[in-house]
Amino acid sequence: MPLHQTLAASLISALMVSSSVMAGIEPEIGSTKKDSLRPFTRIAHRDALLVESQALHIDLGELAAMKNQDACTLERVPLGLIGDVDLQLQRQNVLDADADTVIVARRGITRPVRAGSASIWTGHVAGDPDSEVFIADSAAGMYGWIATEGDRWVLTSGDPKGDRTTVIYNTTGLAEGLIEWSPFECETVAQGGIDPELEGPAADSSDGVAGDVCMTIDIAIDTDNDFLATFNGNEAQAQGYIETLIAGANVIYARDTGAQLNIVYTRLWADPDPWSGSNSSSRLSEFRSYWRSNMGGIGRDTTHLLSSASLGGGVAYTIGSVCSTNSSYAVSGNLNGFFPTPLQLHSPQNWDIMVFTHELGHLFNSPHTHSYSPQLDGCGTGDCSDAFGGTIMSYCHQCPGGLNNIELSFHPTVQNVISNYLAGRPCVSDTDCSGVDTDFDGVGDNDDNCPADPNGNQSDVDGDGVGDVCDGCPNDPLKIAPGACGCGIEDVDANGDGTPDCLDGAFDVPEDFPTIQAAIDAAPESAIINVAEGTRSITNTIDLRGKSITIRGAIGPDDRPATVLDGGGTVRVLICDSGEGPETRLENLAITNGFAPSGGGMEINNAAPTLVNCRFEGNNANNGGAVYVRGSGSDAEFLACLFIGNVAANNGGALYVRQANAPLFSLTVFGNNTATNSGSVLANFGSAEPEIGLSVICGNGSDSFFGPWSDEGGNCVSDSCGDSDGDGSPDSCSDGSCTGDFDGDGVVGGGDLGLMLASFGTANPDFDLDGDGLIGGGDLGLLLSVWGQCP
Repeated sequence: MPLHQTLAASLISALMVSSSVMAGIEPEIGSTKKDSLRPFTRIAHRDALLVESQALHIDLGELAAMKNQDACTLERVPLGLIGDVDLQLQRQNVLDADADTVIVARRGITRPVRAGSASIWTGHVAGDPDSEVFIADSAAGMYGWIATEGDRWVLTSGDPKGDRTTVIYNTTGLAEGLIEWSPFECETVAQGGIDPELEGPAADSSDGVAGDVCMTIDIAIDTDNDFLATFNGNEAQAQGYIETLIAGANVIYARDTGAQLNIVYTRLWADPDPWSGSNSSSRLSEFRSYWRSNMGGIGRDTTHLLSSASLGGGVAYTIGSVCSTNSSYAVSGNLNGFFPTPLQLHSPQNWDIMVFTHELGHLFNSPHTHSYSPQLDGCGTGDCSDAFGGTIMSYCHQCPGGLNNIELSFHPTVQNVISNYLAGRPCVSDTDCSGVDTDFDGVGDNDDNCPADPNGNQSDVDGDGVGDVCDGCPNDPLKIAPGACGCGIEDVDANGDGTPDCLDGAFDVPEDFPTIQAAIDAAPESAIINVAEGTRSITNTIDLRGKSITIRGAIGPDDRPATVLDGGGTVRVLICDSGEGPETRLENLAITNGFAPSGGGMEINNAAPTLVNCRFEGNNANNGGAVYVRGSGSDAEFLACLFIGNVAANNGGALYVRQANAPLFSLTVFGNNTATNSGSVLANFGSAEPEIGLSVICGNGSDSFFGPWSDEGGNCVSDSCGDSDGDGSPDSCSDGSCTGDFDGDGVVGGGDLGLMLASFGTANPDFDLDGDGLIGGGDLGLLLSVWGQCP
């Protein structure tokens, strides 16, 4: 089977070679204050790949640096296998300054919890002001989400009783069955003191919640023995997860209703708890009775019991009861103690944040969405036609798809009901935000022209009242845009299909322009140039002109590029030398038969474009048969690309790099490239280290690399691309590897034991099988558990 016809299988097989149990953890290196940090990087993990997730390595030194500042930027945070984003974050807090966090220890002694506060961050993706980011780091683990461009990516360390592999995965369109959802019921008890659910008011259904309000609700949290047992009795983990859960709820409530929760009390139970109810309604009854009789000294606006017991779901005592110590009680049961993870196979999971915000929504005066008149959706009455995209107060999780149907938001009508209700409650702090400084820049939100983005100087060049740091068009006071076509340019949609011409069909080749170069010259910033399937003869090198545009080829039935750019053996095919950045994208293009003294296929000079699913094949040059990288800041990204059979008369059969440039190659295949002198794959004559990870490198000869490069992990290097079993991976890559086989001989045995013992007591991530950051007895036990021939 030809290598270029089996890229998808090759990439998967290459990733399977590494089945590391846990993301490597680097030792903490201090708390130096840094504006930009990179705590997350990709690692190869077979099981994560098979469930459409990306495993992450966490740099504890970078996390420590985060804890030393109130705002920061996280660079190149992985979104799945090939995407990266920068995150702009601000620190948040959910604990009241005078909060009591206690545990009832053995023999009934109540003492403070021994735990540090969770490190909580919210913000947005750089360049996407409409995005939403939430990250919480505590003893419980790393949890959060990134919502951008219609997708929600969940970050989770998984079950605290598991191997704690941290992954990020896209919940949008997640294949059914990858997560087995627990059935979740919100009980309604008509008798026995628990009020029946009432038909909701006919509320205003206009979009969103207006107003710059900062309503704060003081919440007391109680738990049970099952909740602490979820964390193996670790009080720091349990406390960290409580704060994580409340902080995640705050992101949703603040965005949709202008409200936030303030924790005034938490209690964990190591000693036997006082609860015996076997379902949520009976548990709620005794919980309410206990608190009314024994906890009058705790000032609060609402009270909530978090339970990991199998109670069937959750229940709220009375709809619309904030401020009442008689009625404002709820139970959230069946809690996981972690955000869902596809790595937890064949074990039902809950979306804890959905359960908690749902029950809280009842206390904040909202019934279920199917109880409004008219109904907001029909999921609760058997109509699942619009279940996907259901909201928090709906029953759409009971339709096919389960909790994956639910958006972490409230229906606009529900938003208004909750906001209006809370605004009228006497115990709720209701201010105009003048005393709040969300971005910690020294300017209160009420006076800040960019309240969510630090800008202490309040610069506003165009004088439109919107600070430059959050102004999409800082030099355009008329604000004709900043739509899809850029500042000062109207988003004209000539064909009325809903997509502005600058992004839709107006620059297609050959439909609208005879050549790619002609389309580039005419295209505005952010345009997409679609190039039809087939081979195009390139007689003059295509110049990207420094534009932030996308050139997108067609995809064939094998998911490989079906648009071929053929240099005819006489010209270089592509050049980026005008400051192109990551927003300059080349997708689904086959670059072949190019020729030049340097970079037969492409030259990158003072530029850092992004290339996705491109194939460089049969290109020739003296140096850099396929690609020549030079200049400054030429840190291009190559994602899921192929370099096949490229030739250099001197150095760098596939790649030649100069100066301090570090291009990134991920999920890439380098096969059968040659160089007369050195570096059949890479000749690096620069001072930086190009990064290669999760890639297949085969048949390039013994002199594949010249100069430094960074092995990002998950690479398969083989002398031959032979694939006798037709699995799409070189034979030497697909055979014999398994967890614990450190020496790669196909057997977990004495050689592997010796390697682990040589690192005993260190933090070497290569041997950290249990992921606790230290090579010790736990790792040794796991190694012995897989002793013998690899399966």
